[in-house]
Amino acid sequence: MTTDVLAQERIHTNRGQALCLAFFISHFKIGHWMKPMHSLLRQTAELAFEKTQIQNNVHNRVLDEIEEGIKLRDEKTARLKAQRLAQARTMPPSKTRKTKPKSSIKAH
Repeated sequence: MTTDVLAQERIHTNRGQALCLAFFISHFKIGHWMKPMHSLLRQTAELAFEKTQIQNNVHNRVLDEIEEGIKLRDEKTARLKAQRLAQARTMPPSKTRKTKPKSSIKAH
C-alpha cells in the first residue's frame, strides 16, 4: 500500500473513531449519565419525603400525648366535681356563721 492510501485509511479510521466517540458520549450523557442523576434526585426526594413523614409522625404523637393529658385532666375534674356534689347532698348544711366560744373564766 502506498502512503496516500494509508493516510486516507487513517483519516477514515480517525473519522470513524470520532463518530464512535461522539455517539458514545451522546449515549453516555443521555442513557447512563441521566439514570444515576435521576436515581440521585429520586433518592434525595425520597429521603426528604421520609424526613417529612417522620416529622409528621413525631408531631402527631406529641399531639396525641397532649390530647390524652387534657382528656385525663378533664375526666379527673368531672369525677372530683361529681364527688363534691354528692358529698354536698349527703351532708347536712353547716352553719355559715361560727360563734366564738365564751370564755369560762370570770373576771373579778
